[in-house]
Amino acid sequence: MKRWIERALNVHPGDLGRGTLLCSSLFLVISAYKIGGVASAALFLSRFQAKQLAYADISSAILVTLIVAGYVIVARRVHLRNLLVGSMLFFAANCAVFWVLAHRFSGLIWLFPAFYIWVKIFGVLAPTQIWTLANYVLTTREAKRVFGMVGGGGVAHAQAAAAPGRRWRGSPKASKANPPDASSGRRSSPWTGGTVWKSRRSASRVSRQ
Repeated sequence: MKRWIERALNVHPGDLGRGTLLCSSLFLVISAYKIGGVASAALFLSRFQAKQLAYADISSAILVTLIVAGYVIVARRVHLRNLLVGSMLFFAANCAVFWVLAHRFSGLIWLFPAFYIWVKIFGVLAPTQIWTLANYVLTTREAKRVFGMVGGGGVAHAQAAAAPGRRWRGSPKASKANPPDASSGRRSSPWTGGTVWKSRRSASRVSRQ
C-alpha cells in the first residue's frame, strides 16, 4: 500500500513520511486560521458596525509588519526547533486565554477586536513556520517531489473549515441565535453579517437616490 501511494504521488521511499507530517501540519494550521477568521469576523460584527472592520484590518496590517520584523530578529538568535515549538505553544496558550475571556469576560469592549487582529497575525506566522520547517528538512530535489503534497494540505482545508459552519447553521442553537428578520423573514447570518450588512447596503443606496 505504501509503495502504491509513493508511485501515485511520484515520491521516493522516505519522502512519504516527512511529506505526510508537513501536509498534516499545514492542513491543521490553515484550517484553524480559516475557522478563526470566520469566528473573529462574526464576533466583531456582533458588537461593532461593518464599516469599523476596515480600521481593524488597517491595525492588523500595521501590527503584522511590526511582529514579522521582530520575528525575523528573534529567528536569527534562536534555534529553529525552539522557535517553532515555542511559537506553537504560544499560539495555543493565546487560544486558551481568548476562550476563557470570551466565556467569563465577554463584556470587555476590546476583546473581539483583539481576537480579530490576533487571527490575522496567526494566519501570517503559522503557515510561514511550516514552510520554513519544510525548507530545513528537505533538500532541493526532495522539495520538488514533496512540496506538491505539502501544498495539498493547505488546499484540503476548505471542506474541513466549512464543516463546523454548516453543522452550526443546521442546529437548533442557530435558529435561536438568529431569529428571522421582521421585514424580510430571513435569518441573519453570524458568519457574514447577514441581513444586517444587506440592510445597511440597501439603505445607503436609497439615500444616494
